[in-house]
Amino acid sequence: MTRRQFIEELELALQGEVSVLVIRENINYYDGYIREQLASGKTEEEVMLLLGDPRMIARTIIDTNGGDGDYNEFNDVRWEQTTQSQSDSFSNYYDEDNSGESYLFGTEKRKIYRLSELKWYHKLLLALLAIGVMVIIGMVIIGIVQLALWLAIPVLIILGISYFIRSIMKR
Repeated sequence: MTRRQFIEELELALQGEVSVLVIRENINYYDGYIREQLASGKTEEEVMLLLGDPRMIARTIIDTNGGDGDYNEFNDVRWEQTTQSQSDSFSNYYDEDNSGESYLFGTEKRKIYRLSELKWYHKLLLALLAIGVMVIIGMVIIGIVQLALWLAIPVLIILGISYFIRSIMKR
């Protein structure tokens, strides 16, 4: 397997599982790692044997970056806009390979989380929290109504008795 094949397989395995920015970040990392190893005198075949299967590496990246298999590319737009404005203040390093592709190194990124990016158990906790808040609000309302009834019933009884007495006295 060549460096280019490794990078392509890794990218293909990550597509749709994590954000485009996570893919770029990892492609840049592994491309740089392979280049460093080649520069140190190792052959491409030795480096590929050291790295192993790109699909296994992709699985690890997906697991550590919260990939849930239904990543929406729309979620990257806002993140790319914030990092684009930040990239002016950070130094960027480009590395072009023989294919003419450029890889961006050295930009700082801030992730903006969306509800669609949360794991199922985070969503479950949020739902339980919302249900808990609604139950507490309902209990407070029921408590207020009960208190009002406890106060209103004796008052109504007293008013009823006084009305009854007045009607007897008028006769």
